[in-house]
Amino acid sequence: MRERRTQLGFGVTVLLGTGDGTFTRSMSLGLPERIIHLGDRVLIHGYEETYKSFVVLSMAHAIATGTPWLGEFVTGQPRNVGIIQTEMRNPGLGERLKKIYGDSAPPDRIKFFSRKMLDELRRTSPMENQFSLIRKWVRKEKLEVVLVDVISDLFCCGKNPDKERDVSFVFDQLELIPEVKVWVMIRHDSKPKENPDGNSNNRIRGSSEWKENPDTILHLTKDGRSDTVKVSVGKLRYGRKPNPFSIRYDQKAATIVPGNPVLWLLLKGPLSREQLIEECRVRYAAGESRVDKWLGEVKSELSESHDGHKKIFTRTAPPSADLLWKFQKSDEQTG
Repeated sequence: MRERRTQLGFGVTVLLGTGDGTFTRSMSLGLPERIIHLGDRVLIHGYEETYKSFVVLSMAHAIATGTPWLGEFVTGQPRNVGIIQTEMRNPGLGERLKKIYGDSAPPDRIKFFSRKMLDELRRTSPMENQFSLIRKWVRKEKLEVVLVDVISDLFCCGKNPDKERDVSFVFDQLELIPEVKVWVMIRHDSKPKENPDGNSNNRIRGSSEWKENPDTILHLTKDGRSDTVKVSVGKLRYGRKPNPFSIRYDQKAATIVPGNPVLWLLLKGPLSREQLIEECRVRYAAGESRVDKWLGEVKSELSESHDGHKKIFTRTAPPSADLLWKFQKSDEQTG
């Protein structure tokens, strides 16, 4: 039976009714802060070209290195993270990782379910035996967080991701791998247009169990006419749902960053206005007026100094998810 949790205050989770019947109190993993908590099953869904795979890779990097996701969501201590990537095989995955890490290897704490293991998984039946292979991998690598892109590809042997009983069976199998504290699963939407009733959860393809079983549901959708993707929290079982925020793709870093990227760019140190304009041109094809708009939005979180005639901007705000929601307005093309 799933653990029942009641969130008490910021970043603290109470676990009620653990395996031996005792009451325990522990810190949330903060994966990321205010969205994912200890013990959560997370579903991320969206249509094509909404950066789902980039969300997986960037979140895995943040959790494995203990660095803030998107520069703002605090993740705590580094943890071992596993990625089961079913759609993208080499050379595609290898090429994407090379863009992100260059000639360096991914962090040691990120473990990929290899192509050889994936081929073995697909030859294995029944489905219980497939999850036994995953459990063996989890224990060998001492994984605490596992991301599956995409979860529906694990269905086999007569199991169907559109049938409620079969989807419930998969979630039951996840519970049999208690070493994994957080599962993050990718699922495709059935259609690109907004659902008529306005509930993004109803865009999830297949059985209604995909909406009932997860603790947190994140929805990715193209943000109007802009070049950003909107991240909406469709479900948050143990907290109040926050407002949407936006993300965009960074061509130079080969990852996703906040819709307004200025604070993210300043994480490594001060930059002049001219340097920011050049960085934003290369990374986001953004013009001067657009960069000035972004600077104006986040000016309360910056200090400004001068080097001769040049304006130098320094980030003064520590990492905080509140900053994403504070500057989450849709970003239309302005330059």
